[in-house]
Amino acid sequence: MPQITIDLKEDLKIKEIYDKYYNKAYSFVRSYVYDKDAVEDIVSEAIIKLWQELKHKNDIEHNITPFLFSILKNMSLDYLRHLVVKQKVLDKLNTINQRELELRIMSLEDSSYDEILVREIQDIVDATILKMKDRTQEIFRLSRFELLTNKEIAKKLGITEKGVEYHISIALKMLRESLKDYINLIAIFPFLYNYYFLLGYSPYSFV
Repeated sequence: MPQITIDLKEDLKIKEIYDKYYNKAYSFVRSYVYDKDAVEDIVSEAIIKLWQELKHKNDIEHNITPFLFSILKNMSLDYLRHLVVKQKVLDKLNTINQRELELRIMSLEDSSYDEILVREIQDIVDATILKMKDRTQEIFRLSRFELLTNKEIAKKLGITEKGVEYHISIALKMLRESLKDYINLIAIFPFLYNYYFLLGYSPYSFV
């Protein structure tokens, strides 16, 4: 992670934003921009721009992630489009490389915040489930993906319902910890509603 300048570090607000969002922002931009130095520049500049906007627009205070995503997307597109022009001028872009770069641009142009966020959350869910012990993982999958009741799971596996409840509680604890930075987003966006159920929340948990 590159260092931000001393004067910006002295501002606790931008340092808080930088520490909280840098890694996620970096991962997103790196998916489309393959030059690491360029990625670091884009992310750092985007965070500074976000900080500047926050100083003047209170209405984005509770929508920082979508706003930052929009900045990152536009800056990444600007970089890739400039790269195409530059390499064409230098005659260094062969047909295959040009097509690959154009596909990256098209993919980024078509990407929506909804899709990016769902993919990011689902990746965390999948990785967390794989970290669970075999029995816990099996019971959780039967509960959440095959929609069996605790009683049905207990009968299927030859264990008590209390045992089923125990393993599900362990799974939920792990998932809630892994997704703690996304809980507010799950509460805000309707397209994330299915994660209410996955995490064991009711639709009124965040009211």
